[in-house]
Amino acid sequence: ALVLPGMFAIRHASLEKALAFQQAGGRVIALGELPETTDRAGSGDPQTAALVSRLFAPDTGSLHWTPSAEPDARAARTYAGHFTGRWVWTSKPAPQAAFKHVWNGAAGDYQAAMLCDNAGTLYLNGRTLAIWTSYRAPWTGTLSLAPGDVIAAAVSDGPRETGSKTAGLFFALARNGATCFSAEQFRARPGRVSAEWLASPALDGLEPPDPSNVHEVHQGTPPAPQPGAAHAIRALIGTPDFSGPAGAKALHRRIGGTDVYFVMDLRESAVCTFRARGTPQRWDAWTGEQTPVAGAVARADGTTTVPLDADGSPLLLAFTDEPSAAAAPPAPQLARALALDGDWDFALIPTCDNRWGDFRLPAFNGLIGAEARHLAWDVPGMPPRMTYSHGPQFRAFGPLPPGAETDALVQALASATSLAPGTSVSVNGRAYAWQPFCFSWREGVENQPAYQNWHHGLNSKVGDDFFVLGTYDRGLYDVKMPAGAAPETRVYQTTVFAAEPCRAVITASGVAPAAVWLAGVRHAPGDTVALRAGRTPLLVRYDAFGRAALVLRRADLDTDRPSHPLAMRW
Repeated sequence: ALVLPGMFAIRHASLEKALAFQQAGGRVIALGELPETTDRAGSGDPQTAALVSRLFAPDTGSLHWTPSAEPDARAARTYAGHFTGRWVWTSKPAPQAAFKHVWNGAAGDYQAAMLCDNAGTLYLNGRTLAIWTSYRAPWTGTLSLAPGDVIAAAVSDGPRETGSKTAGLFFALARNGATCFSAEQFRARPGRVSAEWLASPALDGLEPPDPSNVHEVHQGTPPAPQPGAAHAIRALIGTPDFSGPAGAKALHRRIGGTDVYFVMDLRESAVCTFRARGTPQRWDAWTGEQTPVAGAVARADGTTTVPLDADGSPLLLAFTDEPSAAAAPPAPQLARALALDGDWDFALIPTCDNRWGDFRLPAFNGLIGAEARHLAWDVPGMPPRMTYSHGPQFRAFGPLPPGAETDALVQALASATSLAPGTSVSVNGRAYAWQPFCFSWREGVENQPAYQNWHHGLNSKVGDDFFVLGTYDRGLYDVKMPAGAAPETRVYQTTVFAAEPCRAVITASGVAPAAVWLAGVRHAPGDTVALRAGRTPLLVRYDAFGRAALVLRRADLDTDRPSHPLAMRW
């Protein structure tokens, strides 16, 4: 069977294939609304309407299932023969509650009934009509009403009740033996009210009441459960493809003359039923071993019951006739001997089709061969293993506590004319170790992608902020620090290489740096600086948490040029 979810639009070719499938003997099942729009001619296309009509004509065996209207959670209750309605409460539990309605019906006498959970007073235009303390037997009486009259009730869940008790009310008006008003038409508010409120026609700030029937004694008869889509599909198809204990499910494919089932979530030993014939075998996907399963029973309805031992892991089960013993293959004939002496040349032939981006993004119409994604190196102070395109870009100092010692370190690093050898720097007799700060100019920091305005993936983007200033939260793609976290300073040192003398603009993104030094001179983001050919020391200091980036961009570079897809704009 082909199951179509409820959809307003569908490709025209898909409709045509569905019709061909049906005409070949398949069943088509639509759940919910039927398609009305296609890519052929938009909406209102007669061909689309004709295709849908043919698919779900009465004599085709297809099914168009639509959910029934959501029934009320509980049926209304009837008291004293003709007072029908539901109990109501405020939207949140309250030990006292008030209900009000301004009458807009015809003038005249009406029979009334009231029950309370647990005590209540009925008012008409602020005048007390009845006091009642029962939720089983109703108070009944007669109300003479005119348009504009204010009907109100103040209810409490027992005398002097406090806390999370719930004050509720049943009220109905009837005329000529039929209910014409019930408590669902009131407006409500929690708490006590004044005499002025009970007489006032104002309804400002009131909420619709909640007919949730919180107590069993107030509940009417629950509606009968409505059959769902799965029930309708089973009724149409007849014998199910697979049945087993609760939670177990299976995918079924037919390969030549073999029925293969991929069984999932079978968490206990059980007898399962498969719509297949033949000898069942368990296939081991790792070793290729095929083991017959004992105890299978073929049934008259075309199914086979099979006892299975399982622990929740997926298993493959195939139904096939026992293969006959295959003749031994003939011994291979020696055609010629090939000498393997000496040196050999070889080539790695690309075989990975990347048209759909299965191996690398962005996708391209070509093949990918063998690649070295991770590289190992032996350099003191550097990571022993790096991913391609990633590497050390800065020396990172910190986090450091703000203060005189940190300021002294920053001044010493800022005045340096080159990067000091070794893995630490000594200032005033204290050694400060640095760590290599590694990232890719295309991908950013490995496994720490930048914030993308929401934590539902990267949205086909690569963030520009490569500095990670604080504790990284993988759920937010951002830095997240606890409230009241102590301030921290981070310092990054590197050199800027220019192949020739040029002018460059200091460009910052994300959290603003506290200070930037180039060749010992302090600058600010946005400054244009002159670079000499070769390497120039750069130092940047951050005193805040978050994500950031700082780069030097040549002043004569076209910043509007197209960027590489899926890459930082740097």
